[in-house]
Amino acid sequence: MENKTKKPFIVMAVTFILILVIFFISLNLSVIRIAPLETLKVFLGQGTARDGLVLFEFRLPRIILSLLVGAGIAVSGAILQSVSQNDLAEPGILGINAGAALAVV
Repeated sequence: MENKTKKPFIVMAVTFILILVIFFISLNLSVIRIAPLETLKVFLGQGTARDGLVLFEFRLPRIILSLLVGAGIAVSGAILQSVSQNDLAEPGILGINAGAALAVV
């Protein structure tokens, strides 16, 4: 019985750790590469102005926005599946794709 209650928490913990790892990797990689220690220095207020500009004005907003968009898509999918009571539900079932295509035209 305990195994069933622990499994979702283990999956959530592993997913959260992977998100954090990818978060820090994406902070360091781009056209202007910043070393991981330099990134930590910037977050502690000891980094250079250039690194601070790159991290806080360009990379951090992009990463946060992508996390929020991903969470929004996940929530909308969960709502769609719960409303239609179908675990395999997709937007085409309710005609959302056709409505979006009509709006584009």
